[in-house]
Amino acid sequence: AAHGRRVYPDTVNTSLQWALVPSSPPLSDSDAPLGTTGGVFVLQASSALLTAGTAYVVRLTGVVEGSSAAGVAELGIVVNSPPVGGSFTACVAVEGGGADAACVTQGTAVVDSFQLSCPSWTDPEGDALLQYRFGYQLLDSPNASAVWFDWAGDAVRLVSLPSGSVQAMAQVKDDCGAATDVLTALVTVVSSGARRGGRHLLA
Repeated sequence: AAHGRRVYPDTVNTSLQWALVPSSPPLSDSDAPLGTTGGVFVLQASSALLTAGTAYVVRLTGVVEGSSAAGVAELGIVVNSPPVGGSFTACVAVEGGGADAACVTQGTAVVDSFQLSCPSWTDPEGDALLQYRFGYQLLDSPNASAVWFDWAGDAVRLVSLPSGSVQAMAQVKDDCGAATDVLTALVTVVSSGARRGGRHLLA
C-alpha cells in the first residue's frame, strides 16, 4: 500500500491490449510480431494494412484484474506519403532555352547533352526537403543494365547519353525515404556519324 491506495504492478495485475485504429483487416501475427497483449508492441505493417497519407491511432488499453477500472493511452501517427504533383521530362539541352521552349527528344551522341528535369514536385506533408535521382537504360541492348546517378537536391541534371533508343528515368523522394515510382521518358540518340553539314539527320 502507498498512502492508503492499493498499487497494482502492471506486469502482474493488469491485462493489456494493443490495437490499431482504424485497422482493416485486423492485425495479423506478421503485423504485430510481439503480439498485442504484452508490455511491448511492435507494428511491422505492410502496405495492405497502412495507407499512405492516412492518420491512425495506436491504442493501449489496460484493465486491472478483478476490477472494471480501465486506462487508455493513445498515440497518433500519420503514414508518410511520397512526393506528388510533378512531372518528368527528358529534352535536348538548348542554351538559353526558357521554360516555354519546345522539348526536343532526339539528339546526337557526344554533341548533345540531355536535360533531365523533375519540376513542380511537392511533399504532401509540407515539411520535407526533396531529393532527386536520375538515370537511363539503353533499350536497344537487352543485356544493358540501368545506370543511376546519386541522389541530390537538384531537380535538374545534364547528361550525355549513348546512341540508340534510350529510356531516361527519375525518382523523387522526401527526407523520410518515401519515393515515387520510377518515372520514364523515351529519347532517341543518333550516332555522331549521322550528323552531316551541321544538321541532324532525323529518322
